[in-house]
Amino acid sequence: MALNKGKRARGSNFTKEEELLLVRSVCISWGNYTSEKLKTPMSKRLRQTNSTSKNLFYEKKIMFAEEEIERSRLEQEDILIKRKRDAEKHEWEGELHRKKLELLEIEIKQRMLNN
Repeated sequence: MALNKGKRARGSNFTKEEELLLVRSVCISWGNYTSEKLKTPMSKRLRQTNSTSKNLFYEKKIMFAEEEIERSRLEQEDILIKRKRDAEKHEWEGELHRKKLELLEIEIKQRMLNN
């Protein structure tokens, strides 16, 4: 049955209301239409492969982002450890310098007393 621009087909035994219901039901079923070409097992496999490859792509992207976060966290820890070590070294060198100055001052005082 061919319907053209809302006109009834020739030889149709349906009333106008029945034809409208029929057209609506056909439109609904054709709204979800998938061609036979896409219903084959091969195309289903291809769609699954495509979705799997997309999932893998996004999983890898997420893993890369997590690795970057972990790498930056480790780099921050390294920086903090290095700063702490440098501060301890600076403090130790400062203390050593003060002791040398004290010894030098004592030595100068002893020389002044001996002269």
